[in-house]
Amino acid sequence: MVLIAGYAGTGWPESLIRALADLGSKNLTVICQGEWGEHNGGSGIQPLLSNGQLRKLISPMPFYPLSSAEGPMGEVESQWKSGELELEVVPQGILAERLRSGGAGLGGIFLPTGAGSCIATNSSAKGRFGKEIEVRNIGGRDHRFESGLKADFALLRARYSDALGNLIYRGTQRNWNPVMAMAARVSIAEVDEIHEAGGLDGELVVTPGIFVKRIVKTV
Repeated sequence: MVLIAGYAGTGWPESLIRALADLGSKNLTVICQGEWGEHNGGSGIQPLLSNGQLRKLISPMPFYPLSSAEGPMGEVESQWKSGELELEVVPQGILAERLRSGGAGLGGIFLPTGAGSCIATNSSAKGRFGKEIEVRNIGGRDHRFESGLKADFALLRARYSDALGNLIYRGTQRNWNPVMAMAARVSIAEVDEIHEAGGLDGELVVTPGIFVKRIVKTV
């Protein structure tokens, strides 16, 4: 399972994605924002899709729905419809909380979102998608259980790092990178500039080096 940071076509670890494509690892489960890297001149997860390396994609919006009259299908939609790729669509806020709880060492979290809907009818029934749903009433309101997510690797993108792995982000890099860094056993950060230890303003560091195992300079 690999977490890949990036949001709305920006902040993707393009060099690390290309390296993973060159490595050729198969049957990957990837968690990311979706198939959006190419919108801002990058490639996003396209190299992995083209290589057939993904078995499953977990994403808030894996592809932008287009009718045939509006344009051709993207690679994610095409592989999903052909049965090559499994999709799990998780709302953005729920996905962030599942990653946050996994990174904090929690088994999961109870959230009010979706309770009482078609995917959570009651505490003993299965939702529409065959998933066992646990519902508890907390403070007079039903909450459904969402398991925490913990991945094997996270591919991150930051503007600056020091030799200890402390990270400073720029712009949309602040969206998924911090929570994904915490939720992976091995976090690898691609950065524009690497400074000596103590060379960064500690007040600007968002992700402490304790969560980062490897740093590489972007190419």
